[in-house]
Amino acid sequence: MNAMSRISLDYENEKNDLTLLETIGSNQMEKFQKEMEKKEMKEELKRVMKRVLTEEEFKVICLRYGLFGNEPKNYREISEEMGWKSRQAAHQKEKRAMKKLIHAVRKNKKLREFVR
Repeated sequence: MNAMSRISLDYENEKNDLTLLETIGSNQMEKFQKEMEKKEMKEELKRVMKRVLTEEEFKVICLRYGLFGNEPKNYREISEEMGWKSRQAAHQKEKRAMKKLIHAVRKNKKLREFVR
């Protein structure tokens, strides 16, 4: 089976009468499903952010909130990394980006349901 093949959770192995779902167990399966939903929402958020924000705004939000492998940073640290002279620049970029994101999340059914 190649890496791109999918298998049903109720697929029975020829060597075993148990399904994948039965083998994993329902508690572990719920945890797995929640992790998959979380991963999917992160990917959806990233897609929305890339679509509605400028590269600079995207980077500010990622740095400020520690998204996508970044550590959370304060305005001074962000300004230094971006080469800006004041913390106010980072704050203004974040504020503008958040307005765009809030509007975009309200329009995105997946994300809107996730944040409720």
